[in-house]
Amino acid sequence: METFQIISTSVLGLIAIYIAWRHWWTDELKRRHDLYERRLKVYDALADFLGNFEKADGNEFLRQVRESRFLFSKGISDYLDKIYLDWLRYIAIRQIFADPVCRPEEPEFSKLSKEKREIAERLKFQIPATATEKFAKEMSLNSPSPCICS
Repeated sequence: METFQIISTSVLGLIAIYIAWRHWWTDELKRRHDLYERRLKVYDALADFLGNFEKADGNEFLRQVRESRFLFSKGISDYLDKIYLDWLRYIAIRQIFADPVCRPEEPEFSKLSKEKREIAERLKFQIPATATEKFAKEMSLNSPSPCICS
């Protein structure tokens, strides 16, 4: 009888441990999903911003990606900062060209024109092509599962 109690207590303890572990794993999956959803919002904000960067609202972009520092590595946050700074430079050059009083003379005009074109190419073509790859590394839900029995 005493052996049965020891065995049944051990089995019940193992079942309780298994149930606690499953609860922990379920919570971990929910945490990962919630993190993914928040990161996806930042990625979508970037895609929207780049899709219409010439008419984009920089303040709106900053508002939408401000929590990126808490969701992504420093590399992604710095990447978003660089995109924003490129956009600011693009807008500044565009405003210089739009104002006849501030319009520079040659060779400064050609230099700024070339810089504006290079920034536009980066924002329109290069960054969208690499952004998915950069974000995918940190947004992947395919991490090794500690689950040994499902």
